[in-house]
Amino acid sequence: MMLRKYLPEIRRNPEEVRRPERTYDLMDNFFNDFLSTLPTGTVTFPKVNVSESDKEVQVKAELPGMEAKDIDLVFQNGSLVLKGEKKLEDEHEDANYHSFECSYGAFHREVPLPAEVDRDKVEAKFKNGVLEITMPKAETAQNKRIEIQS
Repeated sequence: MMLRKYLPEIRRNPEEVRRPERTYDLMDNFFNDFLSTLPTGTVTFPKVNVSESDKEVQVKAELPGMEAKDIDLVFQNGSLVLKGEKKLEDEHEDANYHSFECSYGAFHREVPLPAEVDRDKVEAKFKNGVLEITMPKAETAQNKRIEIQS
């Protein structure tokens, strides 16, 4: 187990471990190591790019190996929520994996939107594993130039 990695340091410096900040460091390192070994680890999935122009907000999400029917989009509390499940396709129980880095399973990603959008005019397209969502800004969120009278 990974705890063995930290035992020699604890045995060598027992006084050092009694210091609260050192104990916190050891615990933090242990949990970070542990989380990085999980299949999905602390990886945020899907990866997204959010951009904004004067008239619209655009979100691009990388969803390789998925189909549009496996993805749900919902507006919730000023955010766009992407939900779905990436299924494991080539499961070979007799395979001897040397590396297993691809993430699988259910995901839920909340993307805060930088402006209010017109939810009735949203367009979503899915092609080659990339989901593109174009959301026109609501009239109240668009920049409007004000003429100054002189």
